[in-house]
Amino acid sequence: MIDHIAWHPFLVHFPIAFWLLGSLVLVAGTLTGRQPWLSVAWFLLALGGVTVIPAVLSGQADYAALSGEINETLETHRDWGNALPWLMWVMIVLKAHNYFKKEGFKVKDWIWCIWGVAVSIGILYAGVLGGAYVYERAFATH
Repeated sequence: MIDHIAWHPFLVHFPIAFWLLGSLVLVAGTLTGRQPWLSVAWFLLALGGVTVIPAVLSGQADYAALSGEINETLETHRDWGNALPWLMWVMIVLKAHNYFKKEGFKVKDWIWCIWGVAVSIGILYAGVLGGAYVYERAFATH
């Protein structure tokens, strides 16, 4: 009988792809002023925000299933994995609020670009840590 199936490595690649591509299209759309690109960018970022939920939950389940195999790399990966979804969701919720708000201050497009790229850099860093942990477990000799 299988006690635990590690879904995290499979699920985590969806929010990574959606967010990175969404951020890239957001920057391109902002620089070119093409509204359809901005719409696609926010759709991709929202998909990243939705798909990050099962990725994080599966990561937490995989982490809980480990016994005695936790090191600093995995701890840092987990910390980033816990923080980044919050940054993603705050950005998406604030953008939605900003979009539907009819009056008052609105966040400039370049601020969204900086936020999206900053989260993307964090995602890449967390991914490198996760990959390093898997590589170390699978191939390192002790």
